[in-house]
Amino acid sequence: MRHAHLFTVLLSVALLNPTWVVPLHAAAKNEVVIYQYDGVAEGETKAKFGMFRGILKNKLKRLQRELPEQFDHSEALRPKFQDRPTSMSSQNIEVWMKNQASVLCLLTGTIFSDDGQNYLVISNFYLGELKEHIPDDPLMIPLAINLNEFGNIQDSHSVVIFYALAMEAKRRNLDKHLIAHFLAMAKNNLADIEGRSDALYADLKVLQAAIKKAEQELRREE
Repeated sequence: MRHAHLFTVLLSVALLNPTWVVPLHAAAKNEVVIYQYDGVAEGETKAKFGMFRGILKNKLKRLQRELPEQFDHSEALRPKFQDRPTSMSSQNIEVWMKNQASVLCLLTGTIFSDDGQNYLVISNFYLGELKEHIPDDPLMIPLAINLNEFGNIQDSHSVVIFYALAMEAKRRNLDKHLIAHFLAMAKNNLADIEGRSDALYADLKVLQAAIKKAEQELRREE
């Protein structure tokens, strides 16, 4: 009877606190899902969006080399390109991500140019359960499409991915030093972006505040 009572108590705690029962070796979220962006048409915009996809693919390869050895399955961090725009609403994306155990983040967005030569993407980053201290999904993050971005991980998109990796490490109950490592990389990259542009635009400020809260929370747990 005592064992049955203990089981009932543990089950009640688990139901009231679902994060309490996340297994130590929970399956890794390692896919970055990218849907086709709005504004993509035949000709130059299609070519530039193809270049953007190549940039993301190269960034993820570079990020893999930067991940510490103790981050399990880091070699599997990869993009998953969808050759169509998403028809899902933000609310439906949130539900979809809850049912996709392997998805680290999902990107939609827009590609455009004011002069027909210099192109910019505005990516909508959906982090799902990994948004943690970010009030709302998605984060709107711009990135210029140019050759300098190939292999560059000191950029806006890499900052979001480092933050997602930190929250993923937390979700999987990995070492706190690993969480701190990812948060530090995100914070250092933000500082680099701020130094180059003199200011952070709105959603990067939101991300900066989220990183600060995550670091404070980590220190309280020490």
